[in-house]
Formats: sequence, C-alpha cells, structure tokens
Amino acid sequence: MPSPSLNTCAAVWINGMPMHNLPPHRIVPYGNNALLLRFEIDDPNSILPLIWTLAQTFRRDATLGAIDVIATMHEIAVHFPYGTPLSDKAHHIETLLHHISPKNSHRAAKHCIPVCYDFEYTPDLPELLRMKGLSLEEFVQLHTNRTYRVGFIGFMPGFGYLTGLDERLHTPRKANPSIRIPAGSVAIGASFCGIYPLQSPGGWHIIGRTPLRIFHPHRDPPCLLQPGDVVVFRPIDRDEFQQLINKADQ
Repeated sequence: MPSPSLNTCAAVWINGMPMHNLPPHRIVPYGNNALLLRFEIDDPNSILPLIWTLAQTFRRDATLGAIDVIATMHEIAVHFPYGTPLSDKAHHIETLLHHISPKNSHRAAKHCIPVCYDFEYTPDLPELLRMKGLSLEEFVQLHTNRTYRVGFIGFMPGFGYLTGLDERLHTPRKANPSIRIPAGSVAIGASFCGIYPLQSPGGWHIIGRTPLRIFHPHRDPPCLLQPGDVVVFRPIDRDEFQQLINKADQ
C-alpha cells in the first residue's frame, strides 16, 4: 500500500489533543463504496477540531483517493469510486490518523452575522420569551454574547449546526414543524442554533432573521458557513435590516 502523501510527525496538537493519543474509534464499511470513521466519545464537542482537521486531511490526500468526505459531530464518512478495496483504504485512514500534517490543522473563518430580532421576523420569539421568563433585551443579549462554532453542515445545503448556544436558550424542537420558513431565518433547536439558507419547512424556533445570503449557488464556495467556522451575531433594527436587504439586491 502506498504511504501517505502528507509530511508526518509523531505528535501534532490540535486544541490540546495530541494525535498519538486518539480517542477510541472504529472504521467500518458504510455501504459498498464508503467507510465510516466513528469516534466513541461522550462529549462530541471536545473532538470537533480533530474531526474538522481529519476531514480536510482526507480530502487533500491524493493517495487516499476519496471522492467525497462528509463530517458530522463524531464521525466522518469517506466515499470512494465503485470497486475500491475498502480494507486497503481502512488501513490508509488509520495511518493518516496517527501521521497528520501540521499544514492541515483546521483554520477557521470568522463571520459576524447581523440579525434583526423584531417580532415581524420572529414568529416564535414572543412565546419563547414567555416560556423562559425573559425580556426581549435579555434574550438578545444571551444570544449575541456567545461565540458559536459550525459543528457540521446538514439538513440542506449551507445549513450549519452551530454549537455554543447558552444553556438558558436550549429549547426542544417544535412538536409541529412550520411549513414555510423564510431564507435567512435564525433559529434554535435543542442545544443548536442555525440559519435557514433557503425557504423550507422546519421544526426549529425562529428567533430572528439575517439579510445575508447564507447560500448562493453562483458563489464560490456556495455555502457561506463551513464546518469549524466561528460565528458571532450582531443585533440590528428593522431599518438597518431593510438597508442591507436593498444593498444585497443591487
């Protein structure tokens, strides 16, 4: 089997985690043409930097030959062309796990997302305020005083699952999902925050709306948010929201 194309080293630290001391993991077949690398850990947030770096490594390693790499909170699916011997690829992935290049350490982009919390754009917010006993000002402060990370992309193109939501805002998904949620809607579901990139149905609680286009098919890359990116929210009023909408349409 060819050796990895990456420069190797005995131990590389990613947010305090050395690569020679990996969490328990398994590499198992995932259908006929893919492998699933699954980390068995109680707190997925603690290994997110490792997940992001490994996914990037798998995409860049030419000798691995992956045609698609999909990462979640605690596992990575690596897809190969039809007929690829998966046992060889499993060994290759295991080798990469222990010999990762410093140049592939995750580098996050930072996004400041303007959000309007006006009730015109937040159909679920009044009830949330009542449930949690918070004023609008207190809610906005709790939401905007946090720094979020894009844990992974799912549900639809560009929908980032943001970790870091204040525990006081954790809210179960809706019992009855909404049929039509406008693009740009900022929402919370369980311990996550997210932004709907396109109009769609959805079961999260809408707490605001951003004038930014989170997904644009003609942009490179089309998704504004990528796994590992840092997100902060900035509150804006209705006038600034409309100004930014008008500017985006020009």
